[in-house]
Amino acid sequence: PDEDSTYDNITRQTALNILNAIKAARPPFGGKQIPFAFVSAAEAGWPDMKYGPQVEESAPDWLKRYLAAKRSVEDMMGSNNAVRPIIYRPSLIWNWGKLDVLPRTAP
Repeated sequence: PDEDSTYDNITRQTALNILNAIKAARPPFGGKQIPFAFVSAAEAGWPDMKYGPQVEESAPDWLKRYLAAKRSVEDMMGSNNAVRPIIYRPSLIWNWGKLDVLPRTAP
């Protein structure tokens, strides 16, 4: 990744380009909404959960930027009448080879 590989550029801007293309091509599809699936993050729903805002406040800066990009795409999907939003919010995805993504619990 380079300095242009931000969460905003990769997630939000890419989705915006796709959503705009769908909106521009909508007449050829007979005016029907096009299903658009997006893999978001379970943590994107923190603001709507009890103590969610407090948890997010203590999150690292990179996670806040990541979630801002995910929420932005969800908002864009909801306001684009050319698409039928399908939003999947999985929790942490990892495997035993990526232990570095887990929170540190010991000093």
